[in-house]
Amino acid sequence: MLLRATPAAFDALDATAGDDAAAAAAAAAGGAESASSSSSSSSSDATRRAMSRIELSRVVADLTLHKREIHAKLVSIMRERLSSHLRRLEEDGEGGGGGGGDGDGDGASASAFATDLSKEVGVMRRIVVGVLALDDRVDVFDAIVRLFDARLAEAHRARAARANGGDARRRTATLRADGALLTETLASLVNGGDGPGPDASAAAVAPSLAAALASVDVSSSDGGGDARGE
Repeated sequence: MLLRATPAAFDALDATAGDDAAAAAAAAAGGAESASSSSSSSSSDATRRAMSRIELSRVVADLTLHKREIHAKLVSIMRERLSSHLRRLEEDGEGGGGGGGDGDGDGASASAFATDLSKEVGVMRRIVVGVLALDDRVDVFDAIVRLFDARLAEAHRARAARANGGDARRRTATLRADGALLTETLASLVNGGDGPGPDASAAAVAPSLAAALASVDVSSSDGGGDARGE
């Protein structure tokens, strides 16, 4: 895979080419019958080495640019997919289903919004892990986690503000289920798709989303999320 090559690999290739050229130059010099022919051969070898370095530098530069473009494209694709899901969430109001559990909202399942988005992230993760080297995956996944963390936290707070009325407990429970699923999904992208360590907290993976979840729990326990009679 092209993206698994690194500048270090090209440096090694450059060094090998230089060693081969030097050996060839030494052999030519040893077999030369005159100083002028030896000088001409050395000059020719030096020129070839210089041209090889220029060409290798060009390849490294092209590879670096190509990698940046691919990284940006992958992040852009996931930004567009997230925006699409968030638009649908605004249209549906509560994320298209979810709730489940009992009548009080305990044990609620995640909404269609969260489950569908989580599936798309999972598909993207499997594809990227299969084609990119670890360093590239870390760059791409970290950028996606930061993007999703900020925008999902914003959407979560907006949904929490609407979670009032007669079914406030059910909506709040769905919000918690969504937050837990989406945090777990983002955690799967940490460390290049290998996931966080066993002691990693939700706040370490997605701090903004974790803070939004915490605010939902606080308002719920204080009764702030229920507008009945207030």
